[in-house]
Amino acid sequence: MKSSDRVHGILQRSSLEAQDRDTSGSILCAKSYLGFYMAQLQFEARQLRKTYLCICEKHAPSSCPWCIEKPLASQRGRAFVSDRGKTAKTEVVQVSHLHDESGRPFSLLQVDLHTGRLHQIRAHLSSIGHPLLGDEMYGGKPWVRVMLHASRLKLDVPSLATPGC
Repeated sequence: MKSSDRVHGILQRSSLEAQDRDTSGSILCAKSYLGFYMAQLQFEARQLRKTYLCICEKHAPSSCPWCIEKPLASQRGRAFVSDRGKTAKTEVVQVSHLHDESGRPFSLLQVDLHTGRLHQIRAHLSSIGHPLLGDEMYGGKPWVRVMLHASRLKLDVPSLATPGC
């Protein structure tokens, strides 16, 4: 949460995370300040778990799970693998191999993020030769959109019930 999110100490938004413009799917929002605070603590402690579905070019390795652990840096809105970057871990937990009508190979991946860096999935998959379909910024072939979808967000929601009630 940035200081610009508050006016006179009052929270001005309920969204807990930013999602890339080219990504579809779930966004976590809070209905109360307590809910926002509890979720924000988990978000900052990296306890929030995000699962994505994406379609990448070519057939990705099918022996799951497998991880990409390469440090990422960013510059001018683009992420890239760099020894000077921040730690980033992307785990591929499920792979399905697909083909289009012309026989061109694709892979449908279920991906879990262990860190949340800018364009992490896009940069990591591109770095191993499997850019996302539609992701021209990272070497993917043109498509109607970038094939990246935030499918699941998981966090612990403590009971707000008062003891004895």
